[in-house]
Amino acid sequence: MRQPFLAQGRRVFIFVVCTLLASLQLAHRSAAQGNRPEQAGWGHRGQAALNRLGGRLPEVAARHKMTPAQLARSLRDDANLWLDPSDRLVYLDDFVAQEAPRASGGGSTAAAPLPYEQTFFLHSLPGATKTIYLDFDGHTTSGTAWNANFNGGADIVSTPFDMDGKPAFSNAELDRIQLIWQRVAEEYAPFAVDVTTQDPGVEALRNLGDGDPAWGIRVIISPTNYFYSSAGGVAYIGSFTWNNDTPTFAFTTQLGPNGEKYIADAVTHEVGHTLGLSHDGVNGVTAYYQGDADTGTPSWAPIMGIGYYQTLVQWSKGEYANANNLQDDLAIIATNNGFTYRNDDHSNALSGATPLTVNGTSVSGKGLIERTTDLDYFSFQTGAGTVSFNVTGNPRDANLDVQVTLYDANGTAILVNNPAGLSASFSTTLTAGTYYLALDGAGTGDPAQGYYSDYGSLGEFTISGTVAAATTVSQPSVMHLGNLNHANSLAKNGSWNATVTVTAHATGDSMLGGAAISGTFSYGAMKKTVSCVTSARQQGTCTMSVSGLSSATASVTFAVNNMTLSGYGYAAELNHDPDGSSNGVSVAIAKP
Repeated sequence: MRQPFLAQGRRVFIFVVCTLLASLQLAHRSAAQGNRPEQAGWGHRGQAALNRLGGRLPEVAARHKMTPAQLARSLRDDANLWLDPSDRLVYLDDFVAQEAPRASGGGSTAAAPLPYEQTFFLHSLPGATKTIYLDFDGHTTSGTAWNANFNGGADIVSTPFDMDGKPAFSNAELDRIQLIWQRVAEEYAPFAVDVTTQDPGVEALRNLGDGDPAWGIRVIISPTNYFYSSAGGVAYIGSFTWNNDTPTFAFTTQLGPNGEKYIADAVTHEVGHTLGLSHDGVNGVTAYYQGDADTGTPSWAPIMGIGYYQTLVQWSKGEYANANNLQDDLAIIATNNGFTYRNDDHSNALSGATPLTVNGTSVSGKGLIERTTDLDYFSFQTGAGTVSFNVTGNPRDANLDVQVTLYDANGTAILVNNPAGLSASFSTTLTAGTYYLALDGAGTGDPAQGYYSDYGSLGEFTISGTVAAATTVSQPSVMHLGNLNHANSLAKNGSWNATVTVTAHATGDSMLGGAAISGTFSYGAMKKTVSCVTSARQQGTCTMSVSGLSSATASVTFAVNNMTLSGYGYAAELNHDPDGSSNGVSVAIAKP
């Protein structure tokens, strides 16, 4: 076992103190401080809650960002929704027999994705001003509605997350904490909110108004459930934006116990309530829709229903058959709580595609589908041959059913890949060139027939692939003229002579010997073609001339025709003359 680090040492102290205080509270709590609303005499639900509200129904509905019809329906049909003495709505998520969290997989184990030392410093979006704090190391809740309504005003002392009854966090517990965080972070990945295991402090969790930019919700994840012993989790609707540190609770004893998926699903669900979401159920049947595993792979359920037994658990807007709640989860989360979606990380258009990272013939990339309408484009180059790609979502709890479309350089779709399951993979043969991948969230079919749409198909993805190696074609070295000087002279018989000296350059303007250069002297109707070969001894130069020019000839023009040398290509566009006496290609020479 690792040596305990700071958070583990803190847990030793909290565990002992919290256990002692909780025992004392249990021993001295009066009968009037029962753990159910009807026992305590304060809570109302169903028709009793509607009767209590009477004409105040629209006011209370508006306070909770609901319509009067939505609130009336929720109170009438959902026995888990209560009205407290201050007309605040609270969900006490009881379990009934068929919902007991005992399905296989809930307690599955895996190694932590990050070093243990980072367990209590995990962040999904560092720097975000809105926070979902997963509090695993124990907490004392004071001065909140939970205390007043469930514990006679006394503190609620929650012990740290515990799987083995020992004070220090074991490696197995640290594994479980990191994996729970990884799952919850994926559920909230589309939004500009930080899911963290690091205590941000009370001021980062309460909304004080008057320009306060930072607030959030504490999620107490603890076996302590004495103040409400028959629930997997409890939450006040809309408490994410409240002005005090009113937490939501996930009770690990009722979740497996300590099941990784069960706790993560419960945490996501309860935080959803604090963000303003109600239960997703079925009209006349149940307040909790458990999804359908009979219509294909993967099986699906809504987050605000019960997702413990299904592979894919997503945000919903009530598209499934006979849904009792048509809330648009994504819109409510992103508009009512002080934060919206994350910024788009990749272009939605082929023209702005992100190049995949290249390592030899391997390519890779990653990103996030933040909205139902989001597309992420990537580009890659390949030689002629086979290319293969694999796109996967979050390795622990993918929310994204990914679809990949392959486009050619003209934007024509070549193939669309969306196989059964959540990942996408394909191999195909391509000609050499530039191609594009478009990544999108997908569904499986009509939700009214038991399938799911692309509405909640959001989350992170990773691209890995291989491309064909490009065929290497040997290109010749390049040469050009680096100088074109000229001179004139008189002959004894009154005629005159014109001379040009050319300099051959290789790449980097290095002097080049052995280059054969041809050119033409033009004067009136006369033309004379000449040539020379540059000499390395003469710093890559050679000379060409025309003599016996008539005194009546006022000037001649010399133009370079070609340069040749084995292993080199002539790049006339690179010709230049550093002293400006010519344009590097031709020059006019006047009679002296």
